[in-house]
Amino acid sequence: MKFRAGLPIVSPRVAAALALLSFATGCSDRSPTAPASPQEKDPTSSTASVSAPRRPPTRLIGPRGSLFPLPAGVWGGDRAELDATPAGATVRFFCAHGALTQPVVLEGEGRFSIPGWLVREGGPTPVDETRFRRPAVYSGRVDGQTMTLDVLVDSTPPPLGTFTLVHGQKSTLGPCPIL
Repeated sequence: MKFRAGLPIVSPRVAAALALLSFATGCSDRSPTAPASPQEKDPTSSTASVSAPRRPPTRLIGPRGSLFPLPAGVWGGDRAELDATPAGATVRFFCAHGALTQPVVLEGEGRFSIPGWLVREGGPTPVDETRFRRPAVYSGRVDGQTMTLDVLVDSTPPPLGTFTLVHGQKSTLGPCPIL
């Protein structure tokens, strides 16, 4: 083999074959390792009658044992709204508000249980609400863009309620009436 400046000299035929091969694979609409489409497997089928398969929406469910954060942003629904951040979340309900005091981390099936606090509203708003804070546990499950949220106050049943929230949806909560 002949070399020029440290590189092998390639015959024109080999160079043309390499160029044609790289052009053919570079202009393909799929990767060389992608599985064959249904049209490629069955040459007798009509391409007009086969439509592209629809993908289901992305889900936030990971393999068992894995942990991942709750997607940040607003989760809203009827009479409840949760605003998630990497540090935790704030929540608003009809006549109550509170906070999740730790980052919301989802388990493999999308479940979570996070401590926090809750203040029931009604009547005059105190300047310092600290003494009105009650310990609460916020638990639930996230499946795709939907969250089921349960709120247990003071560790005693019955819960404040079960709420269904949707990521990206704001709630229409008004102020609590004065009692």
